[in-house]
Amino acid sequence: MSLFPKFLLPVIVASLLLGACGQSSQQTALLPPPGDQPVATTVGDIAVSEALVTALLRVQGRPTDNPQMTAQAIRELENLVLLSQQAQRVGLTEKPEITNQLAVQRLMLLAQHALVDYAASNPVSDQEIEAQYRAQIAVSGESRFKVRHMLASNEDDALELLSRLMTGSDWAEVEAQAAESLGEGNVGELGWLDLTQLPPEMSTPIKQLTVGEYTRAPVATRFGYHLMYLEDEQPFEPPPLEDVREGIENTLKRKRVDAYLSALREAANIERSDIEEAP
Repeated sequence: MSLFPKFLLPVIVASLLLGACGQSSQQTALLPPPGDQPVATTVGDIAVSEALVTALLRVQGRPTDNPQMTAQAIRELENLVLLSQQAQRVGLTEKPEITNQLAVQRLMLLAQHALVDYAASNPVSDQEIEAQYRAQIAVSGESRFKVRHMLASNEDDALELLSRLMTGSDWAEVEAQAAESLGEGNVGELGWLDLTQLPPEMSTPIKQLTVGEYTRAPVATRFGYHLMYLEDEQPFEPPPLEDVREGIENTLKRKRVDAYLSALREAANIERSDIEEAP
């Protein structure tokens, strides 16, 4: 049986060992001195504060006011300190693969808290949510569309399918044949969609169709080349703001964080080595 939950070990062990990386155990304590904080337990000369016990309980998602769970958390921290001391004694904190893992854990934890701090200091206002809601309604238009499509990986295949349609074959027949060559996941119904649910390169031609018509040219997107067929159309009733408020707020938060990170990168002096970048 594992001494600790698997998800917990990287975070807690990283916090215990990071200060010791590259330095001897005589020079660096595993944990910062508790200072004025009450001490929950002492392992040799290492004092574990009550605040660290509380932090462990919160990381584990356990209540902080349960005596039994608090006692269990104290025991877990004692074990972590003992194992971390042993790791120092046998030289694990000097191994590059371990120090690199610990450094990544530290970076991830600090970055997470930096984003939380930024989001808390820059909340999305009700006015911003309402403005985004109105903008989405304006883009959505007055209709929603029931769309079918065929998606080819290259333009030549899409043009070949289009040629069959334009020489008299009906959509259902060509779609059934295309399911064999393109794969069933690349043909068929997309469902009922409003214009905000489609990229601009797809929404523009859809608006120009009447029910029963198909696009007269392949539509290029990052997924490939689409032929689209408008199966039905009905009036679009936008959902109440309260039904979509959370989603809009989360979208605005993500955009704000993306802009914040872009600004940090713009202000920073980043010099990357000549390595091949992933596409």
